[in-house]
Amino acid sequence: MKTKYLSLGLGILASLATAAMLQSTPPVPAQAAYRVVKTKKYNNQYYFQKTWGKSASMWNRSHTQTVGNLNNYPTVTYNLKSSAVLQNGRKRAVYYHIGGFVGNGYKYGWVWRGYLKRGAFESAASLYEKKRR
Repeated sequence: MKTKYLSLGLGILASLATAAMLQSTPPVPAQAAYRVVKTKKYNNQYYFQKTWGKSASMWNRSHTQTVGNLNNYPTVTYNLKSSAVLQNGRKRAVYYHIGGFVGNGYKYGWVWRGYLKRGAFESAASLYEKKRR
């Protein structure tokens, strides 16, 4: 009698485990969320951070990992290398691939274009003088 219930219990357990394995879906990798729709290359165009104190992440090419933050380099003028339109679902955004000399090295990454302003960086003193006029 005990073996009958034991074999019945093991059968139910095995069928539940098989059903659970068949219904589970593998996780979607993060890079699958963003896809490149369009790209464009640029020469000799310069940009700097538009707003100080606002977090502006620099991303890797697949947009899965941050490689820096523009807040850490507020006075750097960046060279625009290319742009890409990224799509996530129905939303689209333009990202710029920028690079600039930071400290002892060269920092580059992909940044949303809303964080940048075209032109070379001007010192805070010269910006203050322009606002006073």
